[in-house]
Amino acid sequence: MGGSKGGPKGKAGQSGGVEPSDGDHERQAWIMKLPDELLLSIARFYNPPIPFQLGHFTLSSRYIQDGRTELRALVATCKRFAKVLRPVLYRTMVFIDDKRRTKTVNFYHAKETHDLVKEMYWQPSYLYNDMSPLFLPLAKNLTYLVLAFLPQDVPDDFIADDYAGLTTLTKSFTDALRQLKNLSALEIPFWESRQDKSFHFGEEILPALDSLSIGDWQEWDAFEHSHKITTVKWLIHPDIDMEEGLLEGFNENLAANAKYFQFSAHSGWGRTDLPEKLPDTVAHGSWYKDIKNHPLESLTLHGFNPITSYKEEWAKTLPSFLSLLQMSNLHHIAFIDVPSLRNSDRVPLNWDDLEPLQKIDTVQISLATEEDTGEHGGPEQHDEDGDDEADGKQHEEMSQRIAPDDLQALLQCFPNIKHLTLANFHRCKKPEEVEKNRKDRQKERDEKQQEKEENDEMDEDEEEDEDPIERFAEDVFQPAARDFVNALGLLEQYDKLEQVIFRSVEAELVIRFRRGGEEEDDGKWHEELRRLY
Repeated sequence: MGGSKGGPKGKAGQSGGVEPSDGDHERQAWIMKLPDELLLSIARFYNPPIPFQLGHFTLSSRYIQDGRTELRALVATCKRFAKVLRPVLYRTMVFIDDKRRTKTVNFYHAKETHDLVKEMYWQPSYLYNDMSPLFLPLAKNLTYLVLAFLPQDVPDDFIADDYAGLTTLTKSFTDALRQLKNLSALEIPFWESRQDKSFHFGEEILPALDSLSIGDWQEWDAFEHSHKITTVKWLIHPDIDMEEGLLEGFNENLAANAKYFQFSAHSGWGRTDLPEKLPDTVAHGSWYKDIKNHPLESLTLHGFNPITSYKEEWAKTLPSFLSLLQMSNLHHIAFIDVPSLRNSDRVPLNWDDLEPLQKIDTVQISLATEEDTGEHGGPEQHDEDGDDEADGKQHEEMSQRIAPDDLQALLQCFPNIKHLTLANFHRCKKPEEVEKNRKDRQKERDEKQQEKEENDEMDEDEEEDEDPIERFAEDVFQPAARDFVNALGLLEQYDKLEQVIFRSVEAELVIRFRRGGEEEDDGKWHEELRRLY
C-alpha cells in the first residue's frame, strides 16, 4: 500500500501508532521508555491535586508555580508527552493576583484547555465586577472550585494583594455556578449573603455538589431545598457564639446530614476554643433525638485546643460537645493544627462529666508546627519568660512541646481506640551537617556509584560515611518517641490498640509502634522507623 512506502520498520502499537524497533528503543532516552502510567505519576508530583482540607486564606506556593514550569516544558518536548501530560498540567488552574485579568482572559481564549480543567482556585482581584465570573462556565468539567473571597477584616499577613473582598455573592456569580453541573466540591470561605434569593445549593441547581466549605453564614434558607452535601467544613469566627442564629442555622441545615465534618478555627485571631453555645445548640437540634443513627463518620477539629482553655468557663465546652456525639457510625476523630500555647493563665479542660465515645477506633492528634501567638488581637499568647523546655533548650536536637500527662484525659474519651497518630509533639533540630552538607554528601555518593559502575569493582572493606540523618533518627528521635509513647501507658490501658504512629514534620521521620501478634511478644511494642520524604 502507498502509505507503507518509506515508513519506519517498527511494530504497530495498540493505539494505531508505530512502536520503535529494538535498535531505536535502545537509543531512546530513559524517560521515553517509561509507560504512560509512570509518566502520569511523575506529572502529578509536579502538579498535585488541590486537597479539600485547604488552608484558610492562601494557597500553598507549590500549587501555584513550583513544578508547573518544568511540567509545561516537558509537555512541549514531543507529541507523546503532550497527549499524556496535558490533562495533568491543565487539571488544576490557579488565578491569584490577576489585577488586569490577563490570566482569565488567556484562559478564555485557550479553548483547547477548557475541557481539561477539573480544579480551580480563584482569588478575584479588587476589580471584580459582573464580567469577572464569565470564564467559569467554560470549564464545564470543573469538579472542585475554591473561591477565595477575602473579607475586610482578614489580617494583612494572609492577603496576597490589596483586594478588600466581597460579602455578597452577586447574581452574575451564582448564574455562573448554575452552569457547573459537574461541580462536586465548593469552597467559599467568606461571604454573608446572595443577591439572587432563588439560588440554592440543592440538587436542582448543583446536582453533583457533595462537599462544601464555608465561613460565616447568614442566609441558611439557601439550604432549605433538598441537597446531598455530606462533606462539610465550617470556618468559625472567634465570636460566632455571640451572633444570633448562626450556630442554629448551621446545625439544622448542614450538620444534620454530614458524614465528614470539620470545624476550622480562624487562625488569625488566636482563638482556640469552640463556641460556648455549641453543645447546647447541638443538644436542642431537631435531629438530635435520633443521634445514635446520625450518619457522621469522621469529625475533624482544626486549630482548636483539646488540652487547655483560655477561660475557665470554656473548660467544659469541648468535653460537653464530644459527650453528645454518641453515634453508631462515628469512628474517626482528628485534632489537627493543635496550638501548644504556653500561657500560664490557661486552664486544663474539665473532663469530670465526660461520657466516653465507645465507637471511636481511630484518633489523630497533630500539633501545629507554626502557631499564632495573639499578635492579631487574640488574647492567647506564649509567656514572655516561658517555662517551655523548647525555649530554654534550643541547643538540643529535640525538645518536648506537650507532656504525655497532658494527653491522658483526652485519650480517655476513646476507650476502644485501635489506631492512634501523634504528630509534632517534639520540636526537632536536625544536625547542622545534614542541612549544610546534604548535597555534597549526595554528590559524593553519586560519584562513588558512578565509579563503581564504570570500574565494576570496589574495595569490599571500604565503608560508606554514616548518614547523620540515620544517626539522628536512631540515637535521638526514636528513643524520644519511645519514651513518650511508653509514658502514656497505652499498651496497658487500651487493650484494643493495634498501632501508634509517632511522626514529626520537622524531623521528616515517623515511627510505627505495633502491638505484637499471637506469635510475637504482645507485652511490648514492635518499632518500625521510616523517613517521611
